[in-house]
Amino acid sequence: MTVLRPLEVVIDTFPEGELEELDAPYWPAGTEPAADVALTGSRKLPFSRRVYIDQEDFAESPPKGWHRLAPGRKVRLRHAYIVTCTSVEKDASGAVVRVHCTHDPATRGGNAPAGERVDGTLHWVSAERAVDVEARLYDRLFASENPGEGDVDFLTELDPRSLSVLAGKGEPSLAAANAGDRFQLERVGFFVVDEDTRPGAIVLNRTVALKDSWQKAVTKAEPASAKTPEAKKEKKDKRPAASAPAAAIELTPEAIALRDEHGIAPEAARVIAQEPLLAGLFAGAVAAAKGKELAKAVATLLANDVLGEVRSKRLEAVPFGGPALVELAELLSEATIGSAQTKEVLAAMLASGKGPRAIVAEKGLAQIASTDTLGPIVEQVLADNADAVGRYKAGNANVVGALVGMVMKRSGGRANAKLVKELLEQKLA
Repeated sequence: MTVLRPLEVVIDTFPEGELEELDAPYWPAGTEPAADVALTGSRKLPFSRRVYIDQEDFAESPPKGWHRLAPGRKVRLRHAYIVTCTSVEKDASGAVVRVHCTHDPATRGGNAPAGERVDGTLHWVSAERAVDVEARLYDRLFASENPGEGDVDFLTELDPRSLSVLAGKGEPSLAAANAGDRFQLERVGFFVVDEDTRPGAIVLNRTVALKDSWQKAVTKAEPASAKTPEAKKEKKDKRPAASAPAAAIELTPEAIALRDEHGIAPEAARVIAQEPLLAGLFAGAVAAAKGKELAKAVATLLANDVLGEVRSKRLEAVPFGGPALVELAELLSEATIGSAQTKEVLAAMLASGKGPRAIVAEKGLAQIASTDTLGPIVEQVLADNADAVGRYKAGNANVVGALVGMVMKRSGGRANAKLVKELLEQKLA
C-alpha cells in the first residue's frame, strides 16, 4: 500500500509508542497467482498510533453517498481496524492538516461487529515506518487530439499536466524494490520501479491508472442543465477531452495572491506557493527587469521544468536566481529557443550557474528560423516521404504533424516548429 497525497491520522485510542504487526496477504483470497510469481503469501504491516491516508479519502463536509472518512463516520483501515473520525486540526488557511480518530480493538483485521455495516475501506501506511516514495503520474502528452491541426504550433498544445510528481509514503516492504519491479498499489494503480531509484529513495512510474468510482458517480449525477451545447458537441465529435483534475484546485491564501497579482495559472500558483525554493525564485524574477511582464512564462518554467529538476536531483538550492529565469523566459518568448532546448539550457544552468544566453551561444542551441536554411531540409523530407505527401494530397491533413516531426529530427530539434509548418504547407499546396 502507498499513499500518494498523505494526510496524517492520529488514532487517539491506540497506545503511544506501540507498534503492532498485522498479517497482510499480497493477493486477495481466490486470486493467488501461479507459484512462479515473485510475491506470494503475505507480508507484515506495521500499525501505529499515527498513520497516513490519502487526502482524497477525507471530506470535512461529505457529499451524499460518501463512504470514505468524515467527521463522525466510520471506515475500515485495510487489514487493520475500524476507526471513527472524532475531530480535525487545521492550519492558518483553514485546510485540514490532521485527523483524529478512535479505533475498536475488537475489529482487528477489519472485521465489523455482528450486525454492523461499514462500507468504506481505505489504504494507509504507518507514519513511523513508512518509506519515502516519489510517484510519477503520466497522462496524455498533448491537450488536443490532433496536435498541430490548423494554423497551430503543436508545441503550444503540450499538456502541462502530462506529468505530475508526487511525494508519497509507502509501506516498508517497498524499500526492497529494485528497478524494473512491478506493483499494483491498492486503490491507486499499476506502477513500475524507475531506474532513478536509490536506497531510501523509491521512484515509481505509473503505467496504468485505476478508475475512481466516486468521481464516476459524481459525473453520472451531473444535472442535465449543467450540460452545455458545447459539451454535447464534444460528445458528438467523440474527441477525448484534455485531462482535468477530479476536483477544483484548492489554493492557499499565498497561492491566491500569486494568481491574482500576476495572472498565473492556479496550478502553477499552487506549486510555487508550496515550494519555498520556487517561491523565492519567483519573487526574485518578478522583482527583476521585465519580470512582471514575463511572470506567466516564469511561473510555467518553475512549475513544469524547474520543479522536475529540483525533485529528481533532490536539490535544496540552485546556482542561479530569479533574473536568470526571466532571461530564459525571454529567450522562449522571442523564439531564440523552443521547448526542445529549454530542458538542455536549464540542465546547464543547474550544472554551471551560467546565464541562459551564454549557454545558448556556447552550445549553439539557438533555433533555426531561417527560410534559406530550413527550405532544403523540408524539401528533402518531402522527397523521402512521397507516400506521406500522397496521403496529404488525398485529404489527410494530419500528415503535416508527422512531417514537422521529421524536419525537427533532421535539424537536431533546433528548427522553429511554426516556420517548419508554414514551409511544409507552402510546398504541399
